[in-house]
Amino acid sequence: MDRCILELQLDGEEAYQTFQRVIENANVIMATYEDLVLGDVMVYPEKGTIAFSAGLHGWAFTLTNFAKMFFAFGHVFAGKVSTGSKVRIMGPNFAPAGGRTYAKRVSRELFIWMGKKRGESVEDVPCGYLMGLVRLDQFITKNTTLTNEKEVEAHPIHAMKFSVSLSFRETVFEKSGRSVMSKSPNKHNRLYMEARPLDYGLTMAIEDGRIGPRDDPKVRSMILSEEFGWDNDLAKKIWCFGPETTGPNMVVDKCRGVQYLNEIKDSVVAGFQWDSKESALADEEMRGICFEITAKPGLLEPVYMVEIQAPEHALSCICGVLNQKRGYVFEEMQIPGTPLYNIKAYLPVLESFGFSGQLRAATSGLAFTEQCVLDLWDLVISDPLEIWVHGSNPCVRDS
Repeated sequence: MDRCILELQLDGEEAYQTFQRVIENANVIMATYEDLVLGDVMVYPEKGTIAFSAGLHGWAFTLTNFAKMFFAFGHVFAGKVSTGSKVRIMGPNFAPAGGRTYAKRVSRELFIWMGKKRGESVEDVPCGYLMGLVRLDQFITKNTTLTNEKEVEAHPIHAMKFSVSLSFRETVFEKSGRSVMSKSPNKHNRLYMEARPLDYGLTMAIEDGRIGPRDDPKVRSMILSEEFGWDNDLAKKIWCFGPETTGPNMVVDKCRGVQYLNEIKDSVVAGFQWDSKESALADEEMRGICFEITAKPGLLEPVYMVEIQAPEHALSCICGVLNQKRGYVFEEMQIPGTPLYNIKAYLPVLESFGFSGQLRAATSGLAFTEQCVLDLWDLVISDPLEIWVHGSNPCVRDS
């Protein structure tokens, strides 16, 4: 009954058809397994063998006992309702100017429909409780408002519709086992991120407003350092909170030595607000998660596309020179009507100095370079923060 009224909000006819369908389906199943010893086990509302109940509020009735005592159910919004008191009854269409009201004395049969005493006759029902009244059915259609008889300026409460919604929060229980990488649209930037749970006390502090985006960064970092054990430098690099810029989740920049990272900050923050509002697991809000940007710095170097012409027996020598220069061949094609091959290769610009001379020396002058054209940018594999000798790290030149 409670689902029918609160969640589905069915009108009388829809509720009747729904109950009838459920009863018929149950009777079909019971008829399938009919036993002569048990006799007729099917249920009938008119015989009182079916109870209509509300699990949420813990009440139930059958048609037979309901017919003996018609209940008017209500919610006490203010004061209390006592047996024997006189009430003023206002219908749903009551108008203050000239509207008709009825005065009626509350019966001695007043019932409370919540708590341990639900369904029991009581002397009065206090504010906030559900109650059951009898012998008011002739004055009530669908809904009505009851007030003290002397409250002549009171207005009726309009019929209210109720809905039940249930929401969850998404979180993590331990630090990510691996970093997640995302590339920028031009493929030149890579962003690495890890997730870890926030301390429960810190989550509560954010929700209570003790820590937030409008705090002075120095004061906030001091609180994070002293109360929650954060590294002082890391506490100063919080990019944002979310969702709605104030929620109990955050993005922290944990990178070192990465230039121009702030150029993507606005995009990361905007995406985080969206994702923290509707997360990946169940489209629910996140709670208590810290995302750490752990992007590793890197360099992109310019690369030439080189065209070389040489006879077939010189190809192996050309490949050897390219390998020494961190280059490689990606296309070989014979020139029609000649013994020559046209070779296309990639060669880092930094390695192109002296390349033509080495190529001629390796092939005894049989190979020559036609052109070098800047074609792409490629990621340097070595770590630019480490010191290497020239040839291994393009950032460092030997003197």
